[in-house]
Amino acid sequence: MKKRLRKKNSSLNLFPLQKQLEKEAEEVERWIIERKKFLKKLAWVVGIITFLLIISHFYLRVNGVGV
Repeated sequence: MKKRLRKKNSSLNLFPLQKQLEKEAEEVERWIIERKKFLKKLAWVVGIITFLLIISHFYLRVNGVGV
């Protein structure tokens, strides 16, 4: 009989823990989405800077400034 009571008590104690784990899982999912958005923006910025550096390199070559 005591074993049955322990099982009931342990299952009752797991409910708040399960709720907390669900909240943390949602928070991690939101963090992953924000990270993906940030990485996409970072890729765009790096791409634009690279493009501008290539254009400036060719411009300087055409004008005879570059080696």
